[in-house]
Amino acid sequence: MTTKNRRLGQIALMMGLCLGLMGAQVVSAQTSPESVTITETGTIQASKTVPLTFGMTGTVSEVLVEEGDFVHQGDVLARLDTIDLELAIQDAQNRLNEQQIRYNQLMDPARDVDIAVAEAALNTAQANANAAYSAQPSQNEVEIARLQTEQARNQLWQAQLQRDMTLAVNPEFRNSANNSAMAQDIQINSGLTQADMGISIAETNYAAVQNEGPNLTRLGQANAGITQAQIQLDRLMDGPDATDQRLAEIALETTHLALQQAEYMLEDAVLVAPFDGLVVTSNLTVGELPPTNQPAIVLADSSAYVVDLTIDETDVVYLQVGQTVAITLEALPGTELPGTITYIGLLPAVGEAVPSYETQVTFDPGDVVVRIGMSGTAVIEAES
Repeated sequence: MTTKNRRLGQIALMMGLCLGLMGAQVVSAQTSPESVTITETGTIQASKTVPLTFGMTGTVSEVLVEEGDFVHQGDVLARLDTIDLELAIQDAQNRLNEQQIRYNQLMDPARDVDIAVAEAALNTAQANANAAYSAQPSQNEVEIARLQTEQARNQLWQAQLQRDMTLAVNPEFRNSANNSAMAQDIQINSGLTQADMGISIAETNYAAVQNEGPNLTRLGQANAGITQAQIQLDRLMDGPDATDQRLAEIALETTHLALQQAEYMLEDAVLVAPFDGLVVTSNLTVGELPPTNQPAIVLADSSAYVVDLTIDETDVVYLQVGQTVAITLEALPGTELPGTITYIGLLPAVGEAVPSYETQVTFDPGDVVVRIGMSGTAVIEAES
């Protein structure tokens, strides 16, 4: 190895030692992370607050809770007057039952007794049609019409005989200018005319009775009865066709929907607790209408509370959902409750001079009496 090469090797070795020493110095300069304490005050709220309103208008008949009452999910809180709604449900139920019976009667196989009744009805209709078709005037009716004709002729003969007798007794009667004689002559001639007309009417009636056929109105009614009876028998024998079946199904569905609608209206007249919670507001008075500009009842979930905080941008970077928080209450000095960060806003809060982010801390008060609206201070220990 030449002297030049030895010098180069020594220089390289010295440089490596220097770099190693420098690396050791860098490692020894590292320190443990520093902790950051973030303190912020906010307002305590229930974890969930729900305003409840009726689904319809009406007079309040019952208020079953007061502010401060604890209720369970499904408990009835208040009712409107539901008498008319209950009657509507009963009426809808009756209509549904009636339509169900009709549907069952249509779809069930026909009973032997029903078929027998339908066959008897068809036979009766056919007999009525035969009777209407063969209906002719009776022998007595024809004889009466003939005798009425003879009677009309006799009346004419009597009138003619009376006239002839009058002229035979008083030949000058026809040419008399006496007023009484003239009036009597007019009366005799009028009787002759009426008697002659009576003959014409009687003969016309006699001819009509002799030529009278079946009564068309009765015959039409009888034929319609046959058609109806045959249709009824065919339905019993063959069952309902597709159209009748569908119409029956639609009628049944319609009555069922009417019942559901009536039941929904009754539900709208009752306030029910959607979850376990505390009644924090009640704006109802029995006998009055519910308010229109505010909820009827406000229900709060008292199983957990939250503190709403506003954290500025310099501190929010140290926070994350799930971090533990210590909460102190201004109204209860010395009380500290454990909490957890459950929400950090992604966008800055509106109206803040410095970008700040809404942050929510959830905690369980346990046996500590906490009221909505109290001030709570959250102390968060975070690593920088």
